[in-house]
Amino acid sequence: MSWKYIPYSLYNSKNTYYSLRKTLSFNCGINLIIGARVTGKTFALKDYLTRQFINKGQKFVWIRDTVDAKKELCDNDGAKFFEDFPLMRNNKFISGSIKKSEFIINEKHAGTCLPASVFQRYKGNSFQETKTIVYDEFIREKGRINNKNNLWATINTFSTIGTD
Repeated sequence: MSWKYIPYSLYNSKNTYYSLRKTLSFNCGINLIIGARVTGKTFALKDYLTRQFINKGQKFVWIRDTVDAKKELCDNDGAKFFEDFPLMRNNKFISGSIKKSEFIINEKHAGTCLPASVFQRYKGNSFQETKTIVYDEFIREKGRINNKNNLWATINTFSTIGTD
């Protein structure tokens, strides 16, 4: 497997927010997107996943590092996750929610939200229909606990989902 560093600057872009166009144009199996806050990385991924699901039926898994981080995302039926969806200007998007860790888009099951810290709970589940895995907030903020178990959980989470 080979990799390539692709610098991305909003200063050199005509877009105000992050665009996945260049990143996805290389057809890499794994893409890491690291950048400054409030540049639209997560928004771009939510838009991409929604369009892929609505247009092609491609399901996804959204990973957060801990049970608490996942719960925060799923609280109130995922209201915070979906609050910026009107900005996408996607006429095919009608509704979105998160019910019991399952993403529901236009009243259909679109994906799953998982915490990496408890990967062993999901070992028996099937992720065969999963086309995209997003690990949101992969790099931990300062002051958050980091240990070797975090890496172990991340590797096992991807192994559980990706080898189905």
